[in-house]
Amino acid sequence: MTTAVAAGDERLDAPAPSTAPAGAGGLARAALLLGLVLFGLALLMAPDGRLGADTGGKFATLAVMDQSGSWRPDVGYWAADADPYAALHPLHYTQVFGTDAAPRVVNVTTLPMLYAAKPLYDLGGVRLAMLVPILGTVAVALGARRLALVLGVARPAVAFWLTGLAGPLAIYALDLWEHTWGVALGLWGTVLVLTSPRLVAAGACFGAGAVLRTELALYGAVALGVVLWNDRLARRGPAAAVRRAGGVIAGMVGPLLLNELLERAVLGSALRSTRTTDVAGRAGLDLEWRLKEAWDGIVSLNLASRPLDVALGCSIIAALTWASVARPASARRAAAAAGARVGVRLAAGWSFVTGLVGGVPLAVPGAVAGWGRRLD
Repeated sequence: MTTAVAAGDERLDAPAPSTAPAGAGGLARAALLLGLVLFGLALLMAPDGRLGADTGGKFATLAVMDQSGSWRPDVGYWAADADPYAALHPLHYTQVFGTDAAPRVVNVTTLPMLYAAKPLYDLGGVRLAMLVPILGTVAVALGARRLALVLGVARPAVAFWLTGLAGPLAIYALDLWEHTWGVALGLWGTVLVLTSPRLVAAGACFGAGAVLRTELALYGAVALGVVLWNDRLARRGPAAAVRRAGGVIAGMVGPLLLNELLERAVLGSALRSTRTTDVAGRAGLDLEWRLKEAWDGIVSLNLASRPLDVALGCSIIAALTWASVARPASARRAAAAAGARVGVRLAAGWSFVTGLVGGVPLAVPGAVAGWGRRLD
């Protein structure tokens, strides 16, 4: 079945969204099974080994907090008198907060993730604390399934399992990264933008996500632009557009403000907002470099010959765009293009491949097929 969707002066045929819900029991069992599989993988990890400096700092902080019985994330520093700014602290990215009389040596990037893991760490150590990122990946998989339903995908369970087990979210679930919950909040914010008339909740998802992953603030801004564009197509009028956009903004501000208050109460000054400001400042100063990185992320296969690398990437995207204009609904073509890009990379030898390589062949048909359509 198809539904006609108005877009300006033209009407596009789009698949009607699948609204038949899976049984709540079946969905709960799938979520439980995914969580158990990820927990089993986490048990295979060495409890003293970490996948990144940020996560190592979090677990070191949790260990100190557990030993001291405190909720204040101060890891201390034996050489504080000689190195008051902790420039040579053995934990990477350690900062000093508070006053000279009462310094706080901190090695965390976000307080909410640390406080969510602390009760579990106190109860069962590293292994039990891993439930926090694992549940985040389960939330992402559920969001992917819901988004697939909204977009009318015939088999949304495939989106659930591929997202949960066959992508980077499976890796992020194996250490105390904020990535899983950041992606989950951004994804559910996207779902709410597409499905909910009340956009405060969508804004709250993006705001809470920005507390964990700074770039979610940018995604929230994009979502705001999508809402305004959609309202223009729907001819709702400026009052409705302002009201709905205000809902997104109000929802985003709430979590950011609460996190600011938490950081100032615990640390004596802001942590995340300062980092966000630094990122924004560097983005303005290094715009040319960031545009180059974005371009490389879209077209690069990281081959030895840069001209060949760029030519192959551009040709694949151009061919995919042309094919998508002719037949926008070809998921097989998108998957084949993604496989071709990865195949070319592997044929040249093992090396780093940017995360966008797999996503671009799926994003191009979606952008072509969805351009100009209303969300409702």
